[in-house]
Amino acid sequence: MVGHVTYLSALALGDTAKAMELIAFMEEAPAERRAPFYEAQAQRFRARMDGDEARFRIAENIFREHELPFWLAVVQLEHAESLAEGGQAGEAAPLVAEARETFERLGAVPWLERLAAVSGEREAVAG
Repeated sequence: MVGHVTYLSALALGDTAKAMELIAFMEEAPAERRAPFYEAQAQRFRARMDGDEARFRIAENIFREHELPFWLAVVQLEHAESLAEGGQAGEAAPLVAEARETFERLGAVPWLERLAAVSGEREAVAG
C-alpha cells in the first residue's frame, strides 16, 4: 500500500517522473514477485497518467478475476472520471453504476461522494 500512497503523492505534487519510477519498479519486478494486485495497480496508475482505456480495462479485469471488489470499484470510478473528462459521460454510466453498487454495499461514503461528482448528482450522499 505504501507504493500506492507514494504514487498518489508524487502525482499530487506534479512529480510525474517519480510516479513513472514507482510504476516501473512494480512492472520490472521478477514474475515470481509480481503479485496480480501490483500488476493491476501498475496498469491502473499508467491508465490514470495516460488516459489509456485499455489499461483501465486490464486493471478492472485483474481485480474482478481476483475478487477484489473495492479496488475494482476504485478503478471503475477512475475510468469513469477519465471518460467524463474526455466528453464520454454516456460510456462512463455503466462503470458509475457498478462502482456505486459496490461502494454502497461497503459503506464507502467518501467514494460515493466522489462518484456523485463524476455522475453529476446534486444530492448529498447519506452517511
